[in-house]
Amino acid sequence: MLSVSVRRPGKEITNDIVHEQIKKSVEYAAEKGIRIVADLDVRTARRAFESKYPDELQEMLLLQELETSEEKFVETVVVSMDLNDHYTGATTHYIPLYGRLVRVYSYALENNMIAPESLKDITLNCILISSSKDSVRVKIPVDKNINKVCVMVSFTHLTPDVFAPHLMEFQREIIRKYADIPLAGVFKDEWGFPPCFDGSPEKNQFWYSKYRMQAYSEKTGGRDLLTDCLLMYRGIRGKERERVLAINHFMEMSWQRNGALEDDYYHAVKEFFGPDAVVTTHPTWWPYPDLREQMKNGLDWWVATRDWAQTDEYTPFAARTALSKKWGSAVWYNMYYSSDKADYEKVVWSSVLGGGRINYHPIYPSHDKKKDTHLELLRGNLMQAESRVRLLNYISQSPLNCQVAVIFGHACTMNWAGPLYDDVGMDLVNRLWQEGIPADLIPSSEIENKSLVVDEEGWIRYGKQRYSAVVLYHPEFERSTTADFLTKLPGAGRVCSKPETGHRILMLTNMTEIKFCQCQWFPPPVLNRFIH
Repeated sequence: MLSVSVRRPGKEITNDIVHEQIKKSVEYAAEKGIRIVADLDVRTARRAFESKYPDELQEMLLLQELETSEEKFVETVVVSMDLNDHYTGATTHYIPLYGRLVRVYSYALENNMIAPESLKDITLNCILISSSKDSVRVKIPVDKNINKVCVMVSFTHLTPDVFAPHLMEFQREIIRKYADIPLAGVFKDEWGFPPCFDGSPEKNQFWYSKYRMQAYSEKTGGRDLLTDCLLMYRGIRGKERERVLAINHFMEMSWQRNGALEDDYYHAVKEFFGPDAVVTTHPTWWPYPDLREQMKNGLDWWVATRDWAQTDEYTPFAARTALSKKWGSAVWYNMYYSSDKADYEKVVWSSVLGGGRINYHPIYPSHDKKKDTHLELLRGNLMQAESRVRLLNYISQSPLNCQVAVIFGHACTMNWAGPLYDDVGMDLVNRLWQEGIPADLIPSSEIENKSLVVDEEGWIRYGKQRYSAVVLYHPEFERSTTADFLTKLPGAGRVCSKPETGHRILMLTNMTEIKFCQCQWFPPPVLNRFIH
């Protein structure tokens, strides 16, 4: 099967001409024995969405903090960003369409936090000098007793709002339009908010819209998202707990909404193309579960519904193997590309040893542009390796057996006000693999949505994988359902009478390590090295 995407200026997939051309291409490919999986993502029809739902576009909220001066006014300009990724490289970027002043606060800082008695909304006192797609200029009155002001500006970009009420309906309309073409399937690649390549380390950028604001208010019992964006950004003395909760709610909304969109897309494909139609490709954007991926999709990899596990570039092996369990894949697939053919030769074998295969993405296999790069890629050891790997496909019926699950606190790793921000436990996971103990990396939210279960025989199970040992990594902000889940285990909190069927459960927090069960699955010296 060949996955194809139309990414050309003025050629959106909602156009009848594009539909007819894709139909001809699919018919031609069928004559050559090739089946086509088409990209019907809404990002290839952004102008059409804008035309139909002009008030449902994605906004980015930018916060700019300023020092006040001895003058009566301070003036500032907030500049928009031209966002771009692989979907927009050959066509219109996620360009800003217009900007607006949203709110202005003044306050005094104490120990790098806002003094609550000093906080004031001074928006009505400010003078909006200009606003456009490129920038917003504002003049702010100064209070001599206040040393900081924060300007909130929103820029609307050319892409659907992730929380747009008609987004699911629109993507279903596109899929329905192509249902008359004998496609092998449909794909959605690297879905989420537009790219933020640094993950906003200062936490002064928030994906925002009036619909997300409404959803946030409903989720939190009436809290105001704009007020909480200031709280999440700077922190207010006496509201430390509220800040942690606000971040947890905000980030949870990201993965839940993006996951729901992925799931609805999946089921729409099955509805219009039949149960045998495949839904690909990988949900991973930045191929590492860090702050960049958090801002893109809230680390929704494990709930982005697919027919088999797919990842990209240097996604950690533990995530690949976990996804193969979630989606029932005999092997996982990882899209890979490199400028060096030797890299391919290394990766093809390491992938096999790790229970997977690579999708060749040979854009850059040779430094010599005069050579036929595809032929150069397939010469020599790589072709021999691929021939042997294909033989393995006849006997690879189940994913790599990983006896250990590292379940990381989904909320904890995404909460920048918490104790261990941006840490999913990769150091621990890598040390396990280096000791010859393959481990699956799974977010704790998979307990909440009942994908991680305790089966009838008392095993923790993910898909068909049963685990002999589980590490609950930094569950600082978990719901009570996580504790309820662990207490279902036989022998939890006591020595098991049958160690061969028991689990060793470790809870690793920033303060302590609690042994729920003393069954010795790991060799003790090895385990102790991991703990200490």
